[in-house]
Amino acid sequence: MFICHGALYLAIRTGEDLGRRAERFAVKAWVVLVLVAALFFVNTAFATGLYANYMKYVIWLSIPALAVASLMGIGVFAIKNQYERAFIASCLTIVLVVMTGVALLFVPLVMAYQLWVYWVFRRPVTKEDVLGNKDAY
Repeated sequence: MFICHGALYLAIRTGEDLGRRAERFAVKAWVVLVLVAALFFVNTAFATGLYANYMKYVIWLSIPALAVASLMGIGVFAIKNQYERAFIASCLTIVLVVMTGVALLFVPLVMAYQLWVYWVFRRPVTKEDVLGNKDAY
């Protein structure tokens, strides 16, 4: 995905020979990207229960639908030589990946913080706790 995105950027920002080669490479990278994404979606159906969750909460189907629409948008615009629009469509896919990574990093961090705060404030603070502690305000 990042290779396709970078090739589209090169196709937009450079001209002549390098731009034309980047355009051709972006289309080839898009084909590989679609094949890998299709394998991922098929494997997900057999290896996990994720699609059962999607059917239980249909609103979550918007996430893979947005990814598929973005992937198809990249190809449609790249084939029509509209590389700026293809680049924007590839940005949508990258946003999904980056936000997934951010969620995987920060959700456990927030949960750990919540557990720590709960542990620190597990009992009420009394007058003696405050008066007996020289570091209390």
